[in-house]
Amino acid sequence: MHVETRIDARWAACRSSAFAALSAVMLLATAFCLPIFAQDSPDDLAPGDAARGDAADEPWVIEDIVAWVNDDIITYTELAESEQLAMLQAQQQGISGDALLRQVGEIQKRTLVDLINKRLLVQEAERLYDIDAVKTDLIKRFRESRDIKSDAELDELLQQYGKDRDLFADELVMNYAPNMVIQTQVMDSMAVSEEMARKYYDEHRSEYGTAAVVTFREVFLEAEGESEKERRRQEIEDLAARAQQGEDFIALVQEASESPSKALDGKIGPFETSDLAPELAQAAETVPVGGVSSPVATSRGWHLIKVLEREDAVVPDFEELRNRIEDAINQKRFEKTYLDFVTELWKSGQIEVRRTYAGRLIDPWRDLAAIR
Repeated sequence: MHVETRIDARWAACRSSAFAALSAVMLLATAFCLPIFAQDSPDDLAPGDAARGDAADEPWVIEDIVAWVNDDIITYTELAESEQLAMLQAQQQGISGDALLRQVGEIQKRTLVDLINKRLLVQEAERLYDIDAVKTDLIKRFRESRDIKSDAELDELLQQYGKDRDLFADELVMNYAPNMVIQTQVMDSMAVSEEMARKYYDEHRSEYGTAAVVTFREVFLEAEGESEKERRRQEIEDLAARAQQGEDFIALVQEASESPSKALDGKIGPFETSDLAPELAQAAETVPVGGVSSPVATSRGWHLIKVLEREDAVVPDFEELRNRIEDAINQKRFEKTYLDFVTELWKSGQIEVRRTYAGRLIDPWRDLAAIR
C-alpha cells in the first residue's frame, strides 16, 4: 500500500543529503538532491493541515515513508539516493557487466539496514552529547579546513547551493555523529590487556619481522632414495673436505655440480630462508658468511653450500609493535562488538518497516523490526 506523507521541504532536504561528504563536492552533490514538489490546493489539504499556519501556497514534498526509526523516518528518496551513490562507487571501482548486476542485489540488501543503523547512531549521539556544541565544533573545523575566514563568508558559500548554516550543521551531524558514537561507545570499550597483547605478539611475531635472506653457492649431487644417497655419500664428503681446505668453490661447482645453477657458478639467491628446503634453510642460517657447510641431504640429493651473504631475520620488540598489535586485535574484535552494540539499539528502539520494503531487510535485522 502506497502512503503519502507531507514533510517540510527543508527537513527532507537535510535528511536526503545525509551521506554527503564534508567538502565542496558534498555541497555540489546535495545541491542537486532535488525532491519532487507538489502544490497543494485547499481541497487537497488533510484535516489539521491548516492548523499548521503555513501559507496556502507553501510547497510540500510528496514522499513515501520506508521506515520509522523511533521518532524519525527514512524516506524513499533517501533510500534511492543511497543506493545510487553505492552504485556509482561500484562503477568507479571498475565493476561492470554481470558483476555490477550482482552488486545491485547486494546493495539493495544492505542499504536499508545501513540507513537504519545510521539513524540509530545519530539518535544515540543526540542522547549522549550536546549536539549544539557538536554542530559548533563541526562548523568551526569545516571553516578551518576550507580556509573560510568568517561566518559571513561561510553563509555566502552555502547560499550558492541553496543552504543555510543550520541546515548545513544538521548535515554535518548526520555525517559525523555515527563515527563519534562508534569511537566512544564501541572502539573505546575494546581495551587490550597487556596479557592479550603479549600473547598476540608471541603468536604473530614472524608477521611483523623481516625474513632472513641468504645468498650462497652450491654443489649438488643428484641422489633420490636412501640407497642412492648412501652410494654417493663418500663423493660429497670428499668435495666438502676439499672446500673446507680452501679449494676454490667455483672450481668445485664446475667440476662436480649436477644442478642447473652450475651455469651461474652455483649461485643461488638471494632467497628468504623460509622458501628453502628445511635442511638447506638450517644450514644457510647457521653457517658463517664465507663458510662452507657439511654435506646436506634433501629428498633430491646431496648439497654442499658456501654462504656468500646473509641478512638475519629481524623482529621488532614488543613495545615497538604495541600500537599495531592493539589495532590488529581490535580489528578482529570490532565487527562483533559493533554488531552487539547496534543490535541493542534495535532491540531497545521502535523500528518499523513498510511491508513494501520488508524484503530489503536481511538477517538478523528482519526479526528485530515490525512490519507495517
